[in-house]
Amino acid sequence: MTIPRSVGEPLNLTVSVGENLFILGANGTGKSSLMQQLYTPHHANARRISAHRQNWFSSNAMDLSPKQKQDYESHMRSVDTSLQSRWRDDFATQRTSVAIYDLIDAENVRARSIADAVDGNNIELAKTLSKKDAPIKLINELLRLSNIPIYLSLRALR
Repeated sequence: MTIPRSVGEPLNLTVSVGENLFILGANGTGKSSLMQQLYTPHHANARRISAHRQNWFSSNAMDLSPKQKQDYESHMRSVDTSLQSRWRDDFATQRTSVAIYDLIDAENVRARSIADAVDGNNIELAKTLSKKDAPIKLINELLRLSNIPIYLSLRALR
């Protein structure tokens, strides 16, 4: 992507899949505009995280159905490409619920693949699959490395 500068040559930026990009700057310097330019042409393959906005849940349980998740994601992708999405998030609550839904689903997919290997009497495969870190473990490690004193866990409500 080519990014225009106020002086000098434009900045040519290449970000590969899996790489992190941090955008820092004072208020009004174009950070949101830049992110909008990066996101819009790639919105079908991108996930938007509104880290600077408050996130909360409407209840203490995951009450999102697969159909609702699919509908929310479709609406969010559409709205996230609009200019007003730079400063306004009409889906803050739903965005948080979708992210938690995906985390729970990833944990369940991992557990099911290990259980399927055991059920198929393929203990070596089960051992190999169990050595791959669970998504929530990776998130907790990132939080720890970032000196953020938060630990996430998933458990059934009783």
